[in-house]
Amino acid sequence: MSGNIKVASGIILAAVVLGGGFYWYASTRPAPAPVAVAPTETQPTVPQGPTLATGADTSDASLSQDVASVDADMTAMNADTTAIDAGLNDKAVAQ
Repeated sequence: MSGNIKVASGIILAAVVLGGGFYWYASTRPAPAPVAVAPTETQPTVPQGPTLATGADTSDASLSQDVASVDADMTAMNADTTAIDAGLNDKAVAQ
């Protein structure tokens, strides 16, 4: 039993000594110099400008097409809703 305690104590002492030595070695080393990093992009590569097409005619035509598209979508949705309501009413009457 006494032999096992001596072996365990020796292992612990060796670990403490090695850890302390590594700590001392690491603390005496100079810190690494920071790496100089150049910016990857200093100027925008894409010219900045308005996001919508310029000119009254072009913008008006685009907006008119958008309004017509939304109008058509809402008309189709209204037709779907009417069909669903009719189907639900049929189910309610059948029950």
